[in-house]
Amino acid sequence: MGIRLLAGREFTDWDTASSERVVIINEALAKKLYPDGQSIGTRLTGVYGTINCKVVGVAGSARLMGIDDVQPEVYFPYTQGLPDSFSFIARAPGKSPDFIAAARKAIRDADGFQPIAEANYVENYIDRSMTRPRSLAALVSGFAFLGYLLVLVGVYGAISHAVNGRIREYGIRLAMGAEPLKLWRKAILSSLPPLLAGIAAGAFLAWYAGRLLQSEAQGVNTGDPAALILFSLALLITALASGAFASRRILRVDPITVLRHE
Repeated sequence: MGIRLLAGREFTDWDTASSERVVIINEALAKKLYPDGQSIGTRLTGVYGTINCKVVGVAGSARLMGIDDVQPEVYFPYTQGLPDSFSFIARAPGKSPDFIAAARKAIRDADGFQPIAEANYVENYIDRSMTRPRSLAALVSGFAFLGYLLVLVGVYGAISHAVNGRIREYGIRLAMGAEPLKLWRKAILSSLPPLLAGIAAGAFLAWYAGRLLQSEAQGVNTGDPAALILFSLALLITALASGAFASRRILRVDPITVLRHE
């Protein structure tokens, strides 16, 4: 698989069921358990039901496709006890059905009585394992988009209602010499304090919800304040644009008509 041995030794024919139990750990697990770097020769417990295993090597950490962070891994020799089932991974250039057929033939040639549950590409296994997280991400994104639309509709409706309730006031001000653009700008800015308060509360709740998700789901990263700031600014700009569109009626107020109704 192209994973290099960084320290210690590889497994040998001397690692049998009657010899001392040994394991090889990857670099990610070595850094986690042994920050001082002294992992070779130490004892590891609780590995596949084994009470005590000796660490004889440290291998490089493999980075899987679609997963940013490396995972702690433990390798043990199959000569010290086979599980009920296990998998073979073969590395080959490209993707061709001939590789799978050749792998099946190699297993049959070695032992024709061994059942083969499935033979597939690693990419397909990873895609299959990511189906549920992707579906959940799409569902959450859909609800987030609906929430975004509700914000825009709510801002538009609230400001539009407020402007309609003050049309007479705006007409009188225009008749007394007020400029329509200034009134329009003032109506937009009057909606800024509640928008800022709502966005600040939403950003805090989003950060807190992310912390909860981080404790339940692996790979959730909540340590990016720039994302929260960016999304908050985008929401503020679009909300102000919605408010400006809702209050555009001020620019069309006819002061003569308003005074005639008075």
